[in-house]
Amino acid sequence: MTCFFYACPLRIRAFFLVLTTKHPYNCNRYKAARRKIVCQHTRLTNHLKNSTPASRDSVAEWPPAKAARSSPLAEPMVARSSAPNFTCSMKREYRVRKHEDFDRIIQNGVALRSPHFSLFHERNDVNETHIGIAVGKKNGGAVARVKIKRQIRAIIASAWEDYSLPFDIIIIAKSSYDTKDFSASKEELTSLLEKVKDSQH
Repeated sequence: MTCFFYACPLRIRAFFLVLTTKHPYNCNRYKAARRKIVCQHTRLTNHLKNSTPASRDSVAEWPPAKAARSSPLAEPMVARSSAPNFTCSMKREYRVRKHEDFDRIIQNGVALRSPHFSLFHERNDVNETHIGIAVGKKNGGAVARVKIKRQIRAIIASAWEDYSLPFDIIIIAKSSYDTKDFSASKEELTSLLEKVKDSQH
């Protein structure tokens, strides 16, 4: 019996070992392995039926190559020209990053408010613009807050081009901000930034 066991292929030996152990996990492994062997046997049988006698001895043709699926999902996606570009980002030297700077600008700065934004700004002495964006948990989860920040950065990139203006600005998105209405948000925030530019004269 021992000689017969070691004379069998590795796959048959594995079946013997699984069958001799009455553990549910091993039974499930046996069933999964059996389904896999049956599937491979079926594919091999169909391949031999459809192949010529000369190609049956060729090992390179098994397993046969899968045909490429002509699915619309495989086609390259074409970017829409009307879709807004949210990949814009500000350089790190133009960002307000420290909490004490946020608190200072909000407490000492001039407030401008709109239905979806609260903007605070004050002049600085470095002749350079610094902008901070604040999005609270009332605006949604982490994914929604990141999307709002990306949209606000895209608006800033198109509405604020001169970073040599001496302003520290904090932009707070209110809970009423809607990511689906980007055009209205862009017009609203652009108007607030224009008021900041006019305040230097």
